[in-house]
Amino acid sequence: MPPPGEVAPTARRVMRLADKVALATSEVEGGGPFLSLTGVATLMDVTPILLMSDISRHTRNLEADPRASLLFDGTGDHANPLSEDRVSVNGRIIKCTRIDAEQRFMARHPKAFYAQFADFSFYEMQIEEAHFVGGFGTALSVPADILCLQQRQVTKLASAEQSILAHMNEQHGEAVRNMAVNLLQGGEGAWQLSGIDPEGCDFMRRKERCRLDFSSPVETSDEAHQMLVALAKKAR
Repeated sequence: MPPPGEVAPTARRVMRLADKVALATSEVEGGGPFLSLTGVATLMDVTPILLMSDISRHTRNLEADPRASLLFDGTGDHANPLSEDRVSVNGRIIKCTRIDAEQRFMARHPKAFYAQFADFSFYEMQIEEAHFVGGFGTALSVPADILCLQQRQVTKLASAEQSILAHMNEQHGEAVRNMAVNLLQGGEGAWQLSGIDPEGCDFMRRKERCRLDFSSPVETSDEAHQMLVALAKKAR
């Protein structure tokens, strides 16, 4: 097996590309498993963010027992999905009031109008451990401190993310489109940059999502600017 640190970037990529996850909770009555589907986004360090109704069955389960598991499915429409990547993430899910959690979730799910409903709240998973499966013969545990980026790696970039996204989408829409179409083979149309993190940036167009990995990590807005300029030139 490869060491956990070697597969962690792939695991994070699978998590960041996901729009939805299978959520496993323990039933209030009897403690049996309950599986549901919910939308997901991730913070810059890859902490999962969920938007859930406070009165839903899985939320009531979490109020009684916050332990849960999320399945991030990276198999797409592959003919043999069991040969592709997926990540199960275990931890505790709690309410989250961080403004960046709401911003990143809404950037990923701009049509989530129910975020304004009184009975909906944002939640985050405090990751304890992940289980990465990279196809047949590759399955291993990845500790949280290896899976998640360290705070020092994300703090400066996190504070600048919204201004970076606004600048690119409002002032450099053609460059955003070129990166999505020419570098990632995305469909023709109006693309938006929906997120950036030290390891790459995310694009969206209607239901289509794609991700561009950086050649090296960035930790500041200046480094991100230089990387995006280089990628825009490459995409022309």
